[in-house]
Amino acid sequence: MQETTNRAGLTILGAALALGIVADGLLRAGPWGLNVVLFTMAILIAVLIIARYNRTTLTGGARWIAVPVVLFAAVWAWRDAPAVLAYSLLALLVTLALFAWRGRTGRLRIGGLVDYAIGIFVAGIYALFGVFVLLFSRLHWRELRKDLRLGRVAGGAARVAIGALIALPLLLIFGGLFAAADPNFDTLMRNLFNWDIERLLGHLFLAGFFAWLTAGFLHMVFLAQPVANGSISLPGNRIGIVEIATALGLLNALFVAFVVLQFRYLFGGASVLGYAEYARRGFFELVTVAALVLPVLLLAHWLVHKDNPSHARLFNLLAGALIVLLFVIMASAVQRMALYVTQYGLTELRLYTTTFMAWLALVFVWFILTVLRGRRDEFVFGALVAVIVVAVALTTLNPDDFIARANIAWTGRAAPGNEDPNPRARRALDSSYLASLSADAVPVLLDVLPQLPEQQRCETAAKILARWSPPKSPDWRIWNFSRVQAWRLVGEKMDYLQQVACPSQ
Repeated sequence: MQETTNRAGLTILGAALALGIVADGLLRAGPWGLNVVLFTMAILIAVLIIARYNRTTLTGGARWIAVPVVLFAAVWAWRDAPAVLAYSLLALLVTLALFAWRGRTGRLRIGGLVDYAIGIFVAGIYALFGVFVLLFSRLHWRELRKDLRLGRVAGGAARVAIGALIALPLLLIFGGLFAAADPNFDTLMRNLFNWDIERLLGHLFLAGFFAWLTAGFLHMVFLAQPVANGSISLPGNRIGIVEIATALGLLNALFVAFVVLQFRYLFGGASVLGYAEYARRGFFELVTVAALVLPVLLLAHWLVHKDNPSHARLFNLLAGALIVLLFVIMASAVQRMALYVTQYGLTELRLYTTTFMAWLALVFVWFILTVLRGRRDEFVFGALVAVIVVAVALTTLNPDDFIARANIAWTGRAAPGNEDPNPRARRALDSSYLASLSADAVPVLLDVLPQLPEQQRCETAAKILARWSPPKSPDWRIWNFSRVQAWRLVGEKMDYLQQVACPSQ
């Protein structure tokens, strides 16, 4: 057993050091793009090699999560919107944590909210501190020292080191003489030992940082003691149906009052509020309501006694009624946002918050299909699948491109590629905001640029040139489809942009 653990531990350490060097070579270049994909693939390849070398089978349900891991990493080589990239990085870390948690044993589909939360938390702890456990607990150094093969390697290394120490003064003497005799050799020696200590330390830190994290991650994948599904539970006193039904009944009454008393302007107009205040304030407060209902229902379902079938039916009835009312309120929130966008255009915050509402709608439907039907352990997995579905849909939509097109259409200007401009009165296009978006919006912005008023066109062209002029020698590690496309288009229209751009101050 100790021999097997030593074998796996040494393999993990070797793989972590190799991954640290790979990370330093790839991730040092920024902004990140293709390098994130390549490093993620390197981690998965390392997992496969370690598993094969140590004859370990990844039979857990999380082994299939390698697919979304690759998808989330691939976003970094596809889109350029900061919010999409940040979301993808977070999702990538979470899916890697789930892979480490359930890679060898257990089903990912079955598990409560507490199981998932603790599993992700433990994966984070292993990434930060797992190398200590690996070095001082998993590896049996006494057995390693008894290994004759290791002894021979150590002895050979010691002899080589002694030989190098003997040769060092001779190398310095003869090297100095050669350098004095030949200026070319002198230049070679100076370049060879002209080290940038600060840069060297930077390389060592980055490589060591990622080697540290990957060692902890690989340790959890292959050597951590697995936790059986459903074994994690929080102690607590259950509450009777009377208390829970009372609380849910009062919430239902509040929701009904809100819907009924304000129905006339929930779906119709700005009431006594100003247009902007009505739409914006109403939307974000209703989103908050929708987000809070989910943990309230999950907590209530966990607390209530479920031994009596009639009690379970009453809970399901009250919870279902609350969700139906919530869907009405969510529809109102979406209508408010549509109203706000109609008057003031689309922004990242408005789009992403609406997307969050769409995810909540999917989760509440899944709540009805699982929790209210006695299959609570399947709820979290379905919610995570909904996250992946929404993430794929949002990435495919190309948010910044969509925002730019929506705002151009909102102003009444001709859509890119359409020769006939919209005849209605045009609203003012906030081209400064569009120019602040990512490379995803550059193609649309370049198409609409000739239609802008002169001063606006001048300022926008200057911003485009400042941000997206193609670099002379782009680093292949930061390759990103959207950025490369933006550089290409700006390069093709460089003469026009320089002609219309405002002169730099």
